[in-house]
Amino acid sequence: MILTLEALNAEEGDCLLLHHGNKKEPQHILIDGGPRGTYAKTLGPRLKELRKLHGLRDSASLSIELGVLTHTDSDHLDGLVALFDDLRKLKEQKQPLPFRIESLWYNSFDDLVGNREVAKVQSLEKSPARTVRAFAASVQNGRKLRDTAKLLAFPINQDFDTFAMQSASASPCIEFDELSLTVISPTPKELIAIEKAWDKFLKSAAGKKALGGAAMFGDDDSPTNVSSIVVLAEAGDKRLLLTGDARAEEILTGLENAGLLPEHGALEVDVFKIPHHGSSRNSTPLLYQRVHAQHYVIAANGEHRNPDLATLEMLWRARGKGDWTLWTTFPQNAYQSVPNGERCETLRAIQRWIDSHEVKVRYRKPSEGSVRIELGTDPLPQ
Repeated sequence: MILTLEALNAEEGDCLLLHHGNKKEPQHILIDGGPRGTYAKTLGPRLKELRKLHGLRDSASLSIELGVLTHTDSDHLDGLVALFDDLRKLKEQKQPLPFRIESLWYNSFDDLVGNREVAKVQSLEKSPARTVRAFAASVQNGRKLRDTAKLLAFPINQDFDTFAMQSASASPCIEFDELSLTVISPTPKELIAIEKAWDKFLKSAAGKKALGGAAMFGDDDSPTNVSSIVVLAEAGDKRLLLTGDARAEEILTGLENAGLLPEHGALEVDVFKIPHHGSSRNSTPLLYQRVHAQHYVIAANGEHRNPDLATLEMLWRARGKGDWTLWTTFPQNAYQSVPNGERCETLRAIQRWIDSHEVKVRYRKPSEGSVRIELGTDPLPQ
């Protein structure tokens, strides 16, 4: 059995490939696409490598069993937009598509709160706050991705009545042969709270300086992050918790609702993708006390001060010296190749912290486009 998580170098973003199946028929799931440059630098070249692995003719498409957009922030979305744009152009030229998404899980904030409010979102594009302008742009790009997916005839959310899961009575679990994906978050209760907060924000922001922020969404003030898709992937006795940019509270609530969080002790998983690039706004000490992993993955590059030292401290206090490994999409001593500034200082501080703690770390090698965690009995063929 193949079960490999590949965290691609997506700079400050997320781009994951989950490989499963067997040597004769490996299957591939794509979760997020990183910022726009990720497609040209790492995602596109990796998908071309997978075409060679399958021995595909020029006229055949590489089948990507499932694509997941956890939420519409640009550092998760825009690489997928670039991929889909590339495929759209080939389709318009009546050329064969090199890649095909067999099913797309699409989580766009505007659809969660209702399309009637899209016009109000557009009014935020002139906000004095960069974060609010970026949010407005993410809503527009999310709609572009959805429209392009429809043009390419990629099925969207066919496993759900609506990805908002407003009518779901339990955490949806979707089977892919030997692999299952359980949707941990968002929950209906959370989505209702998001919509109420969003309506309140729009009313207060219209024509006022309140456009400068959306603090009612909590420690992490991004409404898209609050609605981020979290999935638990399981194959055999292996488990991977893949969290997007969700907050600790939503992750723990979703696990509890799914009956996965023990009343006493911790949930044991093999891989835990630390949420939101290691931002301390999305982590709590309780999260690392209640969820234990053999492998922790941080996708970050020092941008926006991620990962936070506070997050590493939470993890260390919960686990201490032990049989667990930290995997990073940035290389060892990454600060040495970064110009002086906030990002350089963040990476320097992270390296100092790691060097002063007895933590097993697997850095991405500068010459490689990803880090790979092999969990199956068979490695992914090269």
